[in-house]
Amino acid sequence: MNKRKKYVAYILMIMIVLLSTACGPRVYKNRFNIGTSYKKWIKEIGVFSNKNINVWGYEEDENLIRLYIMCDNGLDGYKELCDIINAHNKFVEENPDYFPEDMRFNILNVAGSQQIISSFYNLPSGDPELGREGSTKIQCTAIDLNVAYYVTYYKDIEDDNIALDIPVISLEGVGPEAPTADTYEFLSEFKNAEQVILEYRDQDDNLLDFDEAQTCEYIKRILPNVEIYSEVFDAQENEYHLKRIDG
Repeated sequence: MNKRKKYVAYILMIMIVLLSTACGPRVYKNRFNIGTSYKKWIKEIGVFSNKNINVWGYEEDENLIRLYIMCDNGLDGYKELCDIINAHNKFVEENPDYFPEDMRFNILNVAGSQQIISSFYNLPSGDPELGREGSTKIQCTAIDLNVAYYVTYYKDIEDDNIALDIPVISLEGVGPEAPTADTYEFLSEFKNAEQVILEYRDQDDNLLDFDEAQTCEYIKRILPNVEIYSEVFDAQENEYHLKRIDG
């Protein structure tokens, strides 16, 4: 199983944990009980400085930081989440030796129903298939297109103040066909995107056979300069790999 598949399996495990606690009381973290070893980082990226951001959970060990965030007030909360992501990347640039080189970051955008809308993460060991070097900066976001809240909410984004400085976008979806053109409108917020990965599957968890040229056209209308990749299965190696599909 490659690193990307391990990450997807890992996200599914987190979703199970979230759903198992959905009926319990909602208690948020604050600056006094978050229990972090990285107080300067928490303060400077503004985790507790935004009125529409709630920290649902925080986990930390020697080489992992996982932050669960719930946004209030729709677009206002999402703007503040974007500010936190961008502030993290700025912090890493200005403090290159603050974190261990192998530190893994995972910032999860959790809906009120405790479904994971999207997650933001780094690639501490890089990604040879994408030509990415290792970094403690947030380099990737994985977006679950099956979470209806996300699609219906973000497809109408027209606010130029929303901009995520993330180069790699992974779009995940399960269904009988690939998403339609309007689903991709929210990609306008990723103005510095360089690569888009499509991880589409049918209801039996098989790779979805879809019109790659048409899907690339939809995405290129929004992000004309990105590279677009899709998953392929290598039967000889029994592994999934990426194939560039935009020409």
